[in-house]
Amino acid sequence: MSNVGLFAIAAFIGGMGAACTADAAEVQSLVAEGSDGVAAIIHLEQGQCLGDARRAEFVQPGQPNIPGCWKMIGPGVVQMVFWDGDVLTLPRERFKPAQVM
Repeated sequence: MSNVGLFAIAAFIGGMGAACTADAAEVQSLVAEGSDGVAAIIHLEQGQCLGDARRAEFVQPGQPNIPGCWKMIGPGVVQMVFWDGDVLTLPRERFKPAQVM
């Protein structure tokens, strides 16, 4: 794995450790919630993404989830590209540990 991939994983786990009540090692998904139940979810697993990218999902109420991939593109900046062609860039601070269902 390249240094970029290691940085993304370290930022994913280490950056959210303070916000998580569970062990940082248990955090597998982070969510950035928007208005009206819209959310972007990033996962630690690679899924079908290539290289250093990791699996992402865009969630809208009443619609199927849109799969995608994410990676860190700068200090504290997460970029997600979804399979419908949309691109979303958010600061890492917008993401909180996802609740386990």
